[in-house]
Amino acid sequence: MDIKVLSTEVSSLIAAGEVIESPSSVVKELIENSIDAGSSRIIINTTEGGIRALSVSDDGRGIPSDQVSIAFKRYATSKVSVVGDLDRINTLGFRGEALFSIAAVSNVKVTTKFTGDDFGTEAEIRDGNNIRQSPIGVPTGTTIKVEDLFSNFPARRKFLRSAVAEKGRVHKLVQKYALSNPSVSFNLVQDGKDQLLTGGKGSVREVVSSIYGHRIASEMIEIDRSNLDPIWEGPVVTGLVGLPSHYRSNRSHIILFVNGRLVTDKAMSYALEQSYRGLMPVRKFPIGIINLNIDPQEVDVNVHPTKSEIKFENPGEIFSLIERTIRPFLLETSPVKAVRNNTFTTREEIVDPSGFWLRTLEHTNKLRLPKDAEFEKKSDSHYEYDEKALETSGVRSVPVLRVLGQIARTYVLCEGVDGLYIIDQHAADERVVFEKLVNMARQKTQEIQILMEPVPVVMDSHQMSVIEENAEIFNSLGLNIDQIGPETYSIRSVPAVLSKADPVEALNNVLDGISEKTHYESWEEKAAYSAACHSAIRAGQVLSINEMEQLIRQLETSINPHTCPHGRPTMIRLSQGYLEKEFLRKI
Repeated sequence: MDIKVLSTEVSSLIAAGEVIESPSSVVKELIENSIDAGSSRIIINTTEGGIRALSVSDDGRGIPSDQVSIAFKRYATSKVSVVGDLDRINTLGFRGEALFSIAAVSNVKVTTKFTGDDFGTEAEIRDGNNIRQSPIGVPTGTTIKVEDLFSNFPARRKFLRSAVAEKGRVHKLVQKYALSNPSVSFNLVQDGKDQLLTGGKGSVREVVSSIYGHRIASEMIEIDRSNLDPIWEGPVVTGLVGLPSHYRSNRSHIILFVNGRLVTDKAMSYALEQSYRGLMPVRKFPIGIINLNIDPQEVDVNVHPTKSEIKFENPGEIFSLIERTIRPFLLETSPVKAVRNNTFTTREEIVDPSGFWLRTLEHTNKLRLPKDAEFEKKSDSHYEYDEKALETSGVRSVPVLRVLGQIARTYVLCEGVDGLYIIDQHAADERVVFEKLVNMARQKTQEIQILMEPVPVVMDSHQMSVIEENAEIFNSLGLNIDQIGPETYSIRSVPAVLSKADPVEALNNVLDGISEKTHYESWEEKAAYSAACHSAIRAGQVLSINEMEQLIRQLETSINPHTCPHGRPTMIRLSQGYLEKEFLRKI
């Protein structure tokens, strides 16, 4: 085949496809343009997830009438003039590809009025060509309406997700921009319904309240400059982070910005997660809205056409800065201290009157694990199941255990033929619930608890998309949900094993679990993994002898009774030989 230069039409479509992938990517580019234009209010309106139509309106400075047609040309931008400008970019847009790409794959109508002009301009762009332009009386600002996305690019259109799914993606995107720009009022309208409205008063906490609810917003920890040297002039980390108890099942609630630009960066995300080490269960993730202010010359934002990927000049320093900044705030606020070296913390836990948080009185002691213990401590914050030790000892299951009592309202003390067993009641119940849910889903043997009264729950567009795309999963689990309104669902039954859990919380946990990137491959395990954690018996919960015996009997019959679904041990065994040595009965 001969080598030849692509036509302008083909190369333009290819380039546009790199920038515009979905309705949410259109919304992203238009929102960034509105922010760069100095807007104080931005209104986003979508129909059928933006597939059919979407528009973004703002009250920014507008576009001069003689520049409207130029704005939709490729590489047209007001933000970069020479190569050196790329090292000092402080705007969200700069490549001059967004409007061109949008117009190349859709039909666009723009109405705009530039600050100080007597009249505005209305223009239509089809297939990248300005076919009509005329004066119009409109307020200062810009409205861009996009219709029939990818109508001339069928190969891309067929890969679009459902309208509900695309609706969810737009919703989450607008939430993120609202969080990074609290001084801008955002109004998201989807299919005629208000989905998000922020006040634009400059308070990130206020925006968080509109997204996550007042309780979480009021309890989140503010990260500011208070831990920095007053004369520090280097990079600065600010934002809001959730309490360790606010943990989620995936990273979707970690929102990162660099100089106000929404970014995706694994190192930044991991640094935030590491700030919580020892304070949060393993394989759980925090809520965090973090902004890194840094000299633009120390970060490259021109890595990809979407401008979401970045490259730091000194990534190690940035990682250290984030962790060093955030962790002290967490330690000051959290009642649980990190485990260090060879010490461990015994905790006398008291349930908070609100039922939300556990206050902890700590006493630090030296810990010396018996040599023949079936589990070994691998790190400060993570225990792993020692399969080799089990093979050596020949123990493949839990022996019949006699319940002796409860320790610190967290551990069940049992006697076995080969020594004492200390069972973590939460980890043990997690294992029991997890296996029941997985088996029920796989065998389609629904053991359900029909609710006396259906429980209504309001879902955002993202959650609705997950429910729609995974209806089979919910049915297999016995979690029966009916839509009774545009954004309202009714929970009619829950899996019997979750009968004591809050139905709304159980639903939200499964929603998180389905999209969670865990070591579990099947959807049955992913959903059960998330649901089990939050429905299991809690640490600090007083159990009767009968309840403890029931838990132990169920654990004895589990396939893998030695670890919870997260890999943490459910038990420690102190052998009779070890006890005899400690009490000097044997030397």
